[in-house]
Amino acid sequence: AGTSGAASAEFCAKNFHNALLAGIATPGVTTSKSVEEALTHSLMNLDAQLLANIPELEDGCGAAIGLIVGDFLFIALLGKSSAFLCAVDDEGKSAPISFSGVQGLQSSLGDRAKKAVEEAACAPLVQMMELRGAEKHPFFLLESMAVSAMSDTDLLDVAHGFPLQPRAFCGEITARASELAAMAGNIPDYAGIMAPCTALQVYFLEEKLAEPAKKAEPAFKKQKLGTMSSPSCQILSMRLRHILVKFHEGPKPPEDPKAKWASRNRAEAEKMLRKAIAELRDDKKGWTKTPKDLTELILMTSKKFFELTRRLSDCDTAKKGPPAFGDLGWV
Repeated sequence: AGTSGAASAEFCAKNFHNALLAGIATPGVTTSKSVEEALTHSLMNLDAQLLANIPELEDGCGAAIGLIVGDFLFIALLGKSSAFLCAVDDEGKSAPISFSGVQGLQSSLGDRAKKAVEEAACAPLVQMMELRGAEKHPFFLLESMAVSAMSDTDLLDVAHGFPLQPRAFCGEITARASELAAMAGNIPDYAGIMAPCTALQVYFLEEKLAEPAKKAEPAFKKQKLGTMSSPSCQILSMRLRHILVKFHEGPKPPEDPKAKWASRNRAEAEKMLRKAIAELRDDKKGWTKTPKDLTELILMTSKKFFELTRRLSDCDTAKKGPPAFGDLGWV
């Protein structure tokens, strides 16, 4: 609603948690209704602070908020923002549970000029969902206007390609959504160019219960380390390797203006790394056998990793050749 602006978004991001803490710190029994009221009042108070503290501000912003209280997830949405919770059924199939906000002046922060005319107050849409553990509800996603250009099914497909990698997942969907929104031209002031886009993914991890202590038994022979099939597999050390993709941003000139990375920005560098992750996973899908132990696993993954390191990495080790590619040593 109204004119979107970075100033409003920055103020709200810095001050929302204070407004929320003031709302939920009131003594009393916490109920779903009290949490919904706290979220609503905190956003209304934040809107009032924004308009009062920055009198010259004319733009506005929306909001997508996820608050977890016990086993319940509360989603508060303002403006052109949305959210979805990934739900897994008994057969292991994933499906999105979507949350959409209402649009209009009553669901925006800021927008001084239009609110003065219509006397609108900030009124978020708050929805609640009971969580059933990481196995049934592995993650939820908060998304801004441009991400709506992608369907929930497409978002789930991307999430499956980057499990437990929220930065890679969010980077991939914001890049795709910005391109789609630019081509569609459905975001004011961004027709034909990359639109601003924000996404936040939150993963739930399974709770690990402490195992009862087992009585120590005498070892009759030395235990083998690093076997894939052994439930008592022990890893005493690990060799680290990396793919380093440099980039340059900011007013200062790059250290080496002639280097390939001198004209590369952060978004381009992260896109290269996401593609590398996808290539490694695709290579693994093509394996014709399952590695019998950790040694064989390393040998089977090394060929593709070395290829990507030679092609992409800006690390000095990439010039040495295997097995030194990307080598960071042992820990």
